[in-house]
Amino acid sequence: MYEDVTQHLNYLETFSAWNSLAKFVVVFASSSGIVSNKVVQQILSDMWKWKILNVVVLVQKRVNAAQKNDTGSEISLMTWFPYALPFICDKLQGAVVLNSWVSQGEKGIFRYNTSLFPNKISRNLKGCTLRVGTTNFHPFVSLLEAADNYTNFSIDGMDIRTLFCITKYLNMVVKILPNSDTNPWGLKLENGTWTGMSGDLTYNKIDIAVAGWADNLRDHLIFGVTKRYFTDMAKWYVPRAKPYPHWLGIIRVFEPNFWAALFLALSISSVFLRLISIKKFRNLAEETVRYSNILSCISDLWSMIISAPIPVLPQSAIFRFFFIFWLVYSFVVSTLFQTYVTSLLVDPGIEHQIASVEELIGSNLEFFLMRFLANYVDEQLLEKLFLKEILDTPVACLESAVKSGNAVTLLSKTFIMDSANKPEFKNKVFPLYGFRENFMEFHLVFVFKKSDPLIEIFDDIILHLVEAGLPAQFMREVTSSNERTSQMYTTEYEEVSIFHLLSAFVLITVSWGISILIFLIEILIPHVKGLLFKT
Repeated sequence: MYEDVTQHLNYLETFSAWNSLAKFVVVFASSSGIVSNKVVQQILSDMWKWKILNVVVLVQKRVNAAQKNDTGSEISLMTWFPYALPFICDKLQGAVVLNSWVSQGEKGIFRYNTSLFPNKISRNLKGCTLRVGTTNFHPFVSLLEAADNYTNFSIDGMDIRTLFCITKYLNMVVKILPNSDTNPWGLKLENGTWTGMSGDLTYNKIDIAVAGWADNLRDHLIFGVTKRYFTDMAKWYVPRAKPYPHWLGIIRVFEPNFWAALFLALSISSVFLRLISIKKFRNLAEETVRYSNILSCISDLWSMIISAPIPVLPQSAIFRFFFIFWLVYSFVVSTLFQTYVTSLLVDPGIEHQIASVEELIGSNLEFFLMRFLANYVDEQLLEKLFLKEILDTPVACLESAVKSGNAVTLLSKTFIMDSANKPEFKNKVFPLYGFRENFMEFHLVFVFKKSDPLIEIFDDIILHLVEAGLPAQFMREVTSSNERTSQMYTTEYEEVSIFHLLSAFVLITVSWGISILIFLIEILIPHVKGLLFKT
């Protein structure tokens, strides 16, 4: 008899319309009409393995009619109620008669005016234990002070606080069972077995999985999931562009094209100044002597650019006209340079930042991808990217990307923001940069075994928690408890210090060194020439 029920359930489970939350009626076709309570209990227990709770077993027995001498029949409708007794919980202790159908002749009546499929689980579960599978995944779950393979620990996190709200309302005792597998969320192996928390659910080692679990199609088909209680975003994260050295601040005032145009203008103007100093334009010997040397022309024009005086004032009209135009040009260049050089000395800026998928494709960066998110990345995009490795956890993806220094990854926005608060990034610039656009959004859920009757109760409570904004508040509290201390590039004002002006001092020192060297060469050249002539 037991085998018949199991065979029927195995057969029904193969149908796509299978639903263990449906209403089931078990009818005994017994010639003797005698079915013991032990048999009923065994059948109810077997059906509970499929999480079938809305079930009644029809058991027929003979009764003597009260007013007549004939014999009537009575059909008892038997079922059971989980979580009815403290600490008994979901263990079947005995079947109870829910109602009875008494027939006399062609007529009959129910003894009690009650529903045949009542709500069997109350909102007070009388201290029953809820076995919770989880793993360390901050800020959703934080296992603190862990030692001896998680035998002694304290626990916190947004998921845990949300779960505790529910279990406190339901009067349940939480038993935390940390999972330390390589992939704690679990996956199905080639031999058909499951690992991680998915395996713990499948093999009835835990009742619920809680660890920043993202809703997905696989879990809807194989397990039971609650309503979503938090929405997160997945973003592309690439190496943060490196800042330019402070000494480049002086050069980066202008674009390279402008510097090239400036020196080209200086060269052409020097040649032109030399040309107008030929004999047919000579009026004053002093000007002629000064600008007959091309180096003197370059020196005077450069002096005007840096707002330095020139040794000989122009006297003739042609020289004055030329110098007026060059003075205006030098004034514009000098003003722009002095306007921006200080800000660039303080903040020299950063190199080009990859900020789009189009730039990512041609960047030749290594790509570390989490196994869960690999299902959502377009295959054509994967072919264009240099996929280095598919990893099991977001922590492994983050560590690999940071260690590589030349890698891109796809991770949770909340996870990255919290990871930036880790001690290794304290007072440092976080090495990864997230795109402005989100890649996708995903929803966090609790995972039960398929068709667990607690799902409906959890859904109702989660709906109220989300409406009250409690999960979002828990997330703010968890993340604000470890406020971000790593530095980020900013546009706020910053005080100028000696460090910021170091490049300017170095440039001045180098210029002085070159000037002294040229001065010494000018002094030594006549002496060297004299020695050469004597020899």
